[in-house]
Amino acid sequence: MAIKYQKTKTLVTKTNNNSSDCIAPNIIYGCYGGCVDTYCYMSRYNGKRVFVNENINEVFNSVVEWEKTYTKVPNQQDPIYTMVDIACNSDLVLMQKHVPGTLHNYLKMYDNHPQLNSTMATKYPGLLKLDVNHFNKPPRVRVSLMPQKYSDILEPKMQNILSRIKDVDRLKKLGWEVHLNYSPLIFYPGWSEEYDALFKLVKK
Repeated sequence: MAIKYQKTKTLVTKTNNNSSDCIAPNIIYGCYGGCVDTYCYMSRYNGKRVFVNENINEVFNSVVEWEKTYTKVPNQQDPIYTMVDIACNSDLVLMQKHVPGTLHNYLKMYDNHPQLNSTMATKYPGLLKLDVNHFNKPPRVRVSLMPQKYSDILEPKMQNILSRIKDVDRLKKLGWEVHLNYSPLIFYPGWSEEYDALFKLVKK
């Protein structure tokens, strides 16, 4: 994959209503994940290119300006903080070495804001070593899961599902708020039994 370093001009924060209250402009657009050639929409629109946007202060300020027009009420995203998805178009845990100024510094921008907090999804929780116990509020990481049978096909050569589950307690000890993200949902003959086995594995 080719990496291009640039300053993004697409400084638009978008309202969301799924795992976050809004989606921040990209600091990385593109990914090296093993699912990029299967179901990921990135390959459809971006091919094998990765854009790293170095103007992270402008990206963050876009979110700050958006937040001034937003009235937070307790919701499924968070009862207190405005949750910002900082990695809609990349797995920042996998791509963290390409984050301008380090992932820690970017997360700390949100941590230092009185109302904003960050959230991101990953299929590589084993690569997340950052201790955030010193943060003012725990940033959120969403660990993506699916039955291993489907992961073998759709997420080739990626961190296996059992090890992702085992990483949850480790990440909590590092100060992260950890959510489990059952996405994408795969409906295929026998899917109910596969997911039931996955839920039991998580519970165990």
